[in-house]
Amino acid sequence: MRKLVFSTLIAAVLMSLLAVTPAMATTLWVGTEDLRLPGGDKDYNDMIFSMFGPNLTVNGSGAWQPMQTPNQDGTPYFDNLSADGSGYNIGYFMTGTGAFAGNPNSPALSVSQLLYWGVGTNPDGSFQFFSTGGVSSTILAEVAGYSGSNALYWFPASNPSSLNLIFSGPNGAGTVASFNPGGVDFGLLLQSPDGNFKTTGNGEQFAVFSQVPEPMTFALIGTGLVGLGLIRRRRKTTNSKQ
Repeated sequence: MRKLVFSTLIAAVLMSLLAVTPAMATTLWVGTEDLRLPGGDKDYNDMIFSMFGPNLTVNGSGAWQPMQTPNQDGTPYFDNLSADGSGYNIGYFMTGTGAFAGNPNSPALSVSQLLYWGVGTNPDGSFQFFSTGGVSSTILAEVAGYSGSNALYWFPASNPSSLNLIFSGPNGAGTVASFNPGGVDFGLLLQSPDGNFKTTGNGEQFAVFSQVPEPMTFALIGTGLVGLGLIRRRRKTTNSKQ
């Protein structure tokens, strides 16, 4: 009977750990957003895309901040007025509201489920990404007039001039591309008729979002840790009796 209970416990722990394993692969949502200039509002929110990879992280001086309700007041930085029309900023896209209500490509996450990378309501002016393996990226939306001519590249942080194409101008929503930065920090560059915009050095046009881990994930981790603790305790008890 004891052996059966012990075997069942081990199986439960293994299932819990396997259930947690997919969380190691991370999805981040990235887009280029408006930047207000003295001469007026400039629209750079040409491309919104997802990136999915093992242990995909953001590195920079910023931190993950709680999402704020999207509107058109220009704060936070991913929430600026859009030359494409009211309700077209990245905040609206991520929450499936505004002009993106019902958009099939939107994650449609609630404000409470979202985090954004920045310094308070300001952008992190220079940041990079890192993944321990290959990265898959999908264009979710292109909403600006330059969508047909923009191109997205990745580059090693140690060599910003080494550009590697991810998406070319004609690519539209639903296009999937894969690339492998080789386990090094990498940045992104959007090439547009208005110039080149990088996530390093002048990344104020880029907005990055992540999903808050669901409570179930923490529950599974807790179950696994408790199970392992019980197994370890039982082994100590068994050894002491021998």
